[in-house]
Amino acid sequence: MLFSVGGDGTFLEAASFLGWSDVPMLGVNMGRLGFLAEVPAGGVSRALRALREGNYEVEERTMLEVDVDGEWNEELGYALNEVGVRRTDTSSLLRIGVRVDEEEVATYWADGLLVATSTGSTAYSMSCGGPIVWPTCDALLLTPVCPHNLSMRPLVLPSDVTVRLDVESR
Repeated sequence: MLFSVGGDGTFLEAASFLGWSDVPMLGVNMGRLGFLAEVPAGGVSRALRALREGNYEVEERTMLEVDVDGEWNEELGYALNEVGVRRTDTSSLLRIGVRVDEEEVATYWADGLLVATSTGSTAYSMSCGGPIVWPTCDALLLTPVCPHNLSMRPLVLPSDVTVRLDVESR
């Protein structure tokens, strides 16, 4: 088991190191909110006792695996919340073509686009108008960041698909 001691940011970083492994993770919250790192700092003894007694459940969560231009990207690797593309301070509007399992689905004209897991539905995706999804649902979300056309809405997909983003900008 991996123990993550910190806040939710620490938990997310630790989850990216685990990737697809079957190693369970327990988050001890030393931060403010603790949505993911649920064990409060004062509850570590109780949590360890529950672990020793086998009195716990492992909750499965969807993870994203990221590659760039068809190549594995060590820096991006895996994500528990979301991955996204966004324009830089100096770039213009992005044109983001989306393919799901090689089928063309949409073209977003936006400042960016997020591919979020259900765990990430209450993070950046929610701030961009995406739906809130129960964390253990096996789903992916496509959420535009500041879309420049009213008809482009967030989209919910099954988690077993491959999502390809083709990004163009001036």
